[in-house]
Amino acid sequence: VSDILGEWIEITNISDTTINLNGLMISDNDGESHIINSLLIIESGEYIVLGSNSDYNSNGFISVDYEYNNFTLSNLWDEIILSHPSGLIIDQIAYDNGLTFPDENGRSMSLISPSLDNSSGENWSASQNELDSGDYGTPGFENFSDAECDPNGDINNDTILNILDIILLSNYILYTEGIDFSDFQICVSDINQDLIINILDIIQLIYNILN
Repeated sequence: VSDILGEWIEITNISDTTINLNGLMISDNDGESHIINSLLIIESGEYIVLGSNSDYNSNGFISVDYEYNNFTLSNLWDEIILSHPSGLIIDQIAYDNGLTFPDENGRSMSLISPSLDNSSGENWSASQNELDSGDYGTPGFENFSDAECDPNGDINNDTILNILDIILLSNYILYTEGIDFSDFQICVSDINQDLIINILDIIQLIYNILN
């Protein structure tokens, strides 16, 4: 689907309360902005899709909850800033043409987990979920299931925990700059789920193997 017809942004509510987006502004640093002018409710744990085109038949068969205008997403560098009328920035990201954020044609950028810092490109991955249009994304739904992001230590994804996983994890920790881990491998390697891959994860992996 062309960029003009198929751009969208997903927002999720990770708080314990209901949120109304009416009156909030989406903008970037280049002067593009749009004020949400409709009652737009997100319940706790739910998702809202904002899109440049709400026509289901031309936007890639995406159910868009709210159509915005005067705001576009660059294919290179750009920002998405969500702010209050007072000027308070509620959330923002700045993607970087593939330098740290994923940048694959036809695949949406998906935050690995809503609990992660979405300003850091390493916490995003190219979506693996194919849509009816042939593009990839999960608009309106969680980006990754628990099964896809289970920090179990099976780094080589062979369904067995053994010395090979320890070797891979050790090499990654010792030689991070020379080892290219996929987003899946990074996910399963953070075994103690402290958002840091280090010696503690090796210890936990050894414990899991022995037990």
